Amino acid sequence: MKRSLVKKFFFSFSVVALCSLVLLGSIIVAFTGNYCLKEKQTELRTSAIWISNKIASTGSVSYFQYKSLINFALNSTGGDIFITDVNGNVLISSGKTVSEGTIVPHNFATEALKGEMTISSNMKGFFPQKRLIVSVPVVMPTGKTVAVVYNTSSYDEMIIIIKDITALFLWASILVVVFLLFAAYLMTNRLVRPIKEMAEASHCISKGDFSKVITVDRDDEIGELAMEFNHMIQSLAAGEQMNRSFVANVSHELKTPMTSIGGFIDGILDGTISADEQDKYLKIVSAEVKRLSRIVVSMLNLAKIESGEIELNPERVNLSEMIINIALGFEHQINEKNIDIRGFDSLPVTNVYADSDLIYQVFYNLCENAIKYTPEGGYVEFGGFERDNMTTFYIRNSGKGIPEEELPHIFDRFYKVDKSRGTDRTGTGLGLYLVKTLVSLHRGTITVKSVEGQYCEFIVTLSDKTDTED
Repeated sequence: MKRSLVKKFFFSFSVVALCSLVLLGSIIVAFTGNYCLKEKQTELRTSAIWISNKIASTGSVSYFQYKSLINFALNSTGGDIFITDVNGNVLISSGKTVSEGTIVPHNFATEALKGEMTISSNMKGFFPQKRLIVSVPVVMPTGKTVAVVYNTSSYDEMIIIIKDITALFLWASILVVVFLLFAAYLMTNRLVRPIKEMAEASHCISKGDFSKVITVDRDDEIGELAMEFNHMIQSLAAGEQMNRSFVANVSHELKTPMTSIGGFIDGILDGTISADEQDKYLKIVSAEVKRLSRIVVSMLNLAKIESGEIELNPERVNLSEMIINIALGFEHQINEKNIDIRGFDSLPVTNVYADSDLIYQVFYNLCENAIKYTPEGGYVEFGGFERDNMTTFYIRNSGKGIPEEELPHIFDRFYKVDKSRGTDRTGTGLGLYLVKTLVSLHRGTITVKSVEGQYCEFIVTLSDKTDTED
């Protein structure tokens, strides 16, 4: 059977509190008993010494004088006083427990003559029960011991005092324990509440619900954990949304060309498309197949990059030469649209450390986009410069540009800008995302500038040194 953390903590705290109070109570009772015993011993001894000194100073004391001394001493101690001769015969007694004429056991009487003695005993049955006994010999000025003064007390008084203190301690302990347990219950609930909420949120997350938010009302480690848990929920929610969007976009991107391909092929097979128009539609099918191939290749590349399977093989790459060769590869499209190519003569001759194949794909995609979205009779401009061991290249093309509100999303996966791409339906929405990913993999940066209706410009900055080069 599962026990909650509150119950476990509450039970543990209760056991510790009770054990602590029992230990504290035992110590208090022991010290109290010891203190009472010492105080009683001091009282008994003081009275016995006072009587002994009175007898010794007087030299000879009558029965009535003995009685007077004993009664006076009893007022201060409340014990039981009696006086014996050197043989242990009781000469006079307060009469509480010892009768006159009785005899103290020989060994006790002998020990009492040797000096002051404090014992706890019943003197071999001389007393009906164990008592605290203090004996003081009466020594005359001549040095002769003539009697012994005994002052005794029952333990009942001390036991009563100890019982009263114990009872007081128990009542105080009960109140303290109740208060501590109540406080512990509240504190444990407050401590465990965020953990319970995290457990509930985890259960919701396992079902795909990311709406649960942990309440953070503390600035300790638990509060920090709750904040990090909320951040994790937000990240998971964003990731889940991205995955759903990714699946939806991939489905759409794959479905569109496949539908076109299937429709045109069916039209050719069933004769709906005449033989004269078959070449035209087969070219369209070929273009759609190539589009599908680009989507699949882009997705595979992204999957490899995001899973860390792609390793960079950096080498010195002449970017200026690479960019010129890439642009020349689009000569047919450039001539067909009568595009003016600018900046080749001013490109800096510089080398950067990069993976040749991957960085080629970056500038190929940027050149392809620039030429694709440049209107007939427009221009594509290439430029670059070096600064602080960094090399920057830019590609600018005239045209409709990108609306300002679309710029923050231009590098998002499967994002398309309708206004700038409305004339071309062949894009996959993965090109610029792949470009940014590859540039980031090289620890470089890529930014975009655009003035709607005038131009669009992509700027790539890469290091011209290796990580280990000074």
